[in-house]
Amino acid sequence: MSVSEISDRLSRLGPLYLLMAVACVAVSPLSGIPFVTTACGLSIAALSLQLLLGGRATWLPARVRRQVVHIQRLNAGLRRADGVAGVIETVFSRRWVWLTRGPARALLLCTCVALGVTMPFLEIVPFAGTTLAAVVLVIAMALIARDGLAALISGLLVCAIAGTTGIMIVGS
Repeated sequence: MSVSEISDRLSRLGPLYLLMAVACVAVSPLSGIPFVTTACGLSIAALSLQLLLGGRATWLPARVRRQVVHIQRLNAGLRRADGVAGVIETVFSRRWVWLTRGPARALLLCTCVALGVTMPFLEIVPFAGTTLAAVVLVIAMALIARDGLAALISGLLVCAIAGTTGIMIVGS
């Protein structure tokens, strides 16, 4: 199955699901493979920018769309994801919806763009981009579930990451 076919099927559900899928790849052990973090980060930035600009269809470069994913690996990943989905459904619920609409949604998507653009620079340290991808994953799930509390938590996570990075830079 090609990435194009996967993208087309996920696009019917909405670009946020594709953003979530890319973030899941970046959080998985696959992110230890060279350049996976870069590809995921740039995809996260592009998808978030498309969502920010009001895009309904998902655009991916032709080279990425032609990539082939082995169906056995895809099925194994989906089986694992199914168990996780059940847990996610119990944690995320529709609350504080106003934190997932309008200017708050735009701010969350801008955050995803910034995190995605930052991820390639973390490629030199294996799994360093995983933390940023985890925040993108929380943001995507918050927007899908319209869970303002999760959106607020993701904002606090971004502040914690920025604060820790600032302390590390100033302290050295």
